[in-house]
Amino acid sequence: MLATDFLQPSRRAFAYALKLAAARHAHLLIVHVLKTALNGKPPVRTVSRRLNAMKTAALLELGRMARMAQEKGIAAHPCLLYGSPIASILEKAQDVRAELIALGTHGRTGWDRLQLGSTAEAVLRGARCPVMTVRGAIAGDPKPSALGAINRVMVATDFSSHAAQAVAFVVPLALALKARVLLVHAQVPPAHGAAGRTNVPGAPGMSNGSGRSPQRLLERLLSSLKEKGIPADALCGTGDPVAVILGEARRRKADLIVVGTRGRRGLPRLILGSVAEQLVRRAGCPVLVVKGGARSAQLV
Repeated sequence: MLATDFLQPSRRAFAYALKLAAARHAHLLIVHVLKTALNGKPPVRTVSRRLNAMKTAALLELGRMARMAQEKGIAAHPCLLYGSPIASILEKAQDVRAELIALGTHGRTGWDRLQLGSTAEAVLRGARCPVMTVRGAIAGDPKPSALGAINRVMVATDFSSHAAQAVAFVVPLALALKARVLLVHAQVPPAHGAAGRTNVPGAPGMSNGSGRSPQRLLERLLSSLKEKGIPADALCGTGDPVAVILGEARRRKADLIVVGTRGRRGLPRLILGSVAEQLVRRAGCPVLVVKGGARSAQLV
């Protein structure tokens, strides 16, 4: 499912959605939401000429996007919804049992983001399936001809169950795309002290539940991927997980970052932050978030 507002980030998300749908022979539902107070009902003629003009323009653009996908051999269907964008996207995704939601994000940060909110981040928190976010163009972006290419996939892992879900989700995706996978683990340095510790298995001074070092755990994951025929590498960095992941993604020119998340909500999430949400806000390449406990069909 692609949720689009027809702006630049959404146009870029469309390119990646086409790539994933083609690779996995998936159906693509292209959704646009007209923000109204009509509780999901289409506007009647008497509502306003402006709203009806917006409806006509949206239907034309949805139809154009669907035809573009169909010309590439993808089974695509346009869908126009009415109401709250966030609620409408989440409800539609649940109704059709979407296996993945793709959407653009403007990557706002700071007070502006807190004040205006972010549809992408709200969908990320509320969705029951994996969510892929794509930012607008930034410095150092690939050439237009490379837009949508996914040849190098970075998977962040802390060896937890939700990280394992992310790795499992990537396996059929990497095989279909013939992509190379880079496994990344970031250890929290001892200098952070007790106040800076997080529940990251394998971090210094913390049990990973298996008695193995992070390097050994990475080697085990690496061997598993290679046995499945996936070319892969692994690295173990030290420092803030977000900084390590973003730094390696830039250095290795990753086309996609995949991360698992516990999906915390409320005050604990606001206090502790979220690696996934920080990556969504700051990464130059698309970020695919697999939420722990979410419906994750592994694109089968």
